[in-house]
Amino acid sequence: MKAKLSLLVVFFVIVILSGCAKQEEETKQNEEPKNKMSGMMVHNAWIRPSAEGTTTAFFGMIMNHTDVNDTLIGVSSNLAENTELHESYKKEGDMMGMRHIDVLPVNANSSVELKPRSYHVMLIILNQDLKTGDQKEIMLHFKHAGEIKVTAEVKDMPMGEMDHSQH
Repeated sequence: MKAKLSLLVVFFVIVILSGCAKQEEETKQNEEPKNKMSGMMVHNAWIRPSAEGTTTAFFGMIMNHTDVNDTLIGVSSNLAENTELHESYKKEGDMMGMRHIDVLPVNANSSVELKPRSYHVMLIILNQDLKTGDQKEIMLHFKHAGEIKVTAEVKDMPMGEMDHSQH
């Protein structure tokens, strides 16, 4: 009788402990960091190749698949001494200019393209050579989605994007 009672006690202890472990596992799964807003993504990320000490740019398609308006509030990378959000604009006489912007809105269920002659991220004073074929990381900082690490391929500008206005 004592053996049956001992087995019954051991059985209940195992059931209780496995229930606690399962609850702890479920709690961990539900406690994803606030910066993991699964609907904020960056596709087709790329960087122009350039030499150490020079400046280049990062491009890609930011897609907000959520019902929440968000804002790109900054960028960071160990590739360069400084990283900045920029926009290109037309100046007098069809000349293009570029200026720093503090933020870039990304509305709910929409996308914003970072591309040549538009919005882009400047990597100012590179700490290393960026060679075609390299894969490099950039961190995008959003107001709601938090930090999103993006891996970008270093590649030449697509032919359709090249500026032939000086020819």
